[in-house]
Amino acid sequence: MRIVLLALLVLPLAACGPAAASSAPPATFEEFAADACDAFEAMFRAVGNPDAGTPSELSAALDDAIDRGDPAEANRLANAILGELEQGRQAAAAAAAWAPGAPAMSELNDVLTAYAAYIRAKQEQSAGNSADPQAAFEAAGGVDSWTAMLGAAQSAAAARPANAPPHECDGIPMSW
Repeated sequence: MRIVLLALLVLPLAACGPAAASSAPPATFEEFAADACDAFEAMFRAVGNPDAGTPSELSAALDDAIDRGDPAEANRLANAILGELEQGRQAAAAAAAWAPGAPAMSELNDVLTAYAAYIRAKQEQSAGNSADPQAAFEAAGGVDSWTAMLGAAQSAAAARPANAPPHECDGIPMSW
């Protein structure tokens, strides 16, 4: 029994040792910027531009399907949006490997998670159930995470190496 317990304690510590830490190269700013852009682009494809208050094609079509009373189409569109949000979360997680960008990407992950709660509430609406998408977004911490993400994104952008040119995101109004 003691040997098993000792092994359970030693194996996780060995995995965190110097050999494990050096097996992966450190993330670069360029990798961060590409992944961060991918995360934001997924959010724009899913829900639109939160700053401008403009919907994406998918979210506008979802609203239209709900207004028409077409739950099958609304569900299809909601699932497509949820897929985009998940892609954004995966890209944000990859971007977080660059330490100066990790706080912004953690907050962006939380924003994307809150948007998923928003879309699920819209799915509930399309099924004829009472749901408040904005309340779901707020309850999931979306407003606070958005505000925190904006501040953390400024810090990440300021940490861009002096020799690295700004990285423009494709099709959305931002750069790193």
